[in-house]
Amino acid sequence: VWPLKALASYILTSGDLEILNESVPYMDAKLKFIDGQSLAQHIARTLDRIESEFIPGTSLIRYGNGDWDDSLQPANTELANRLVSGWTVGLLSQTLCELGEALKDFKLSDLSKRVDQLASRVEADFRKYLFKDGLVAGFILFDENYEVGVPLLHPEDETTGIKHRLIPMTRSIIAGLVSKEEAAHQMDVIHEHLY
Repeated sequence: VWPLKALASYILTSGDLEILNESVPYMDAKLKFIDGQSLAQHIARTLDRIESEFIPGTSLIRYGNGDWDDSLQPANTELANRLVSGWTVGLLSQTLCELGEALKDFKLSDLSKRVDQLASRVEADFRKYLFKDGLVAGFILFDENYEVGVPLLHPEDETTGIKHRLIPMTRSIIAGLVSKEEAAHQMDVIHEHLY
């Protein structure tokens, strides 16, 4: 996600869409150098990779090896594959929106369209699963069949006893995933419980 965010910021700042046609070599899983593909092709491959990490039936990226806080890496791999971080989903949503804006004038409109559609799907699932009772959950833990998601680090959390997590709330505000009124409510909760 971070390379896409950096690229979006670069294009939005510079207006340089030609960079998307630049050929960039890469290394495969066997550490063999592969002749370059265009940066636009790299974006498409990155989106494929991101989508392959979604919880089945959703557009929510798995927690996997953790988000920004390496101390929160689950020891249980199976658990990590069913867990979603509110912060990571917020960062992905923000990145896709910025990338969509950056690509809007790029001649490969299919790529721009794909980014915009993916951003919409991520936002919809954020609101469906992570935004519960007016507050952003720190995590959602899906059951073994990926059918039911239980909020963690949220007032509804009956597992950990922890009721709030700061960075999913602030990242969701920064990402524009909540309205002005919803953002104000997040800030009120932060000041009351986490300040």
